[in-house]
Amino acid sequence: MQTQKPVALLAAGRFSSSFLMRMPRLAERIGPVGSTSLRLASRFSNLLNAGHPVAGMTAIADCQTILISCPMPEYFVKRILEERSADWKGKALLLCDSALGSESLAAVKSVGISAASLTPVEGADGGLFVAEGCRPALKSAKWLLEGAGAQMLRVNAGEKALYSAGVCLATSLALPLVAAAAETLRASGLSANQALEVTERLIARTLRSYRKAGRNGWEGPVPRGDVESMSRQLHALAASDPAVAHFYYNVAAVALNLFKQDTLLLSGFEGHANGKVRARA
Repeated sequence: MQTQKPVALLAAGRFSSSFLMRMPRLAERIGPVGSTSLRLASRFSNLLNAGHPVAGMTAIADCQTILISCPMPEYFVKRILEERSADWKGKALLLCDSALGSESLAAVKSVGISAASLTPVEGADGGLFVAEGCRPALKSAKWLLEGAGAQMLRVNAGEKALYSAGVCLATSLALPLVAAAAETLRASGLSANQALEVTERLIARTLRSYRKAGRNGWEGPVPRGDVESMSRQLHALAASDPAVAHFYYNVAAVALNLFKQDTLLLSGFEGHANGKVRARA
């Protein structure tokens, strides 16, 4: 088991919003802090209330684990590769606060550094992280996170963008669907709080169905092919909120295609510019 050696930090950009600032027990493990200038290194060290600012890469290389906190790590990768006098072999470089994955650090492999990326799981309050990259760097990441009281989930190396797409589907792309459901229930006569409570219960039920049966847990008039029910719902939506009627129709079409079901189910419906939806005779 690794001992708690000092951890180096290379930071740039808006470090004050870094998840590293919110990780318990991390500050006490930070040693050298580097940046694009000694002034900024001193500023970041002060923000973290830990470590000591350094101007070069030599002190950084004395640490087994090195954190990079910035959106674009090219500057620090270049600095590391230029520091030929340092012994980088066996070091682990962990990219934080970036949409990029470990592949953006690939060049450091030439000097013996293994690389990984760390991403906090949204809504986990700093207790759960996703990591991807080389096995030695992942080992260092796990050691670092466990020392801070957090857990680590591992995704395939080079698949951070795919993970991020999944997060997007579960958050920013899911919220319009939640909004459409809650606002439609509100329009039916429920109070705002009642509509939210019903929506929350239904979404929780849907998640339980998927956990239990996967795609086979898909229920409702669309998967059943219940054209009559869909027609009534679309007409009601068109009268209440044409935009939501259009949303319903298009989500149903995408869902049928995604689940490899016959999209001809929707061929009896037409959407009009004014938002009205009717069934063909």
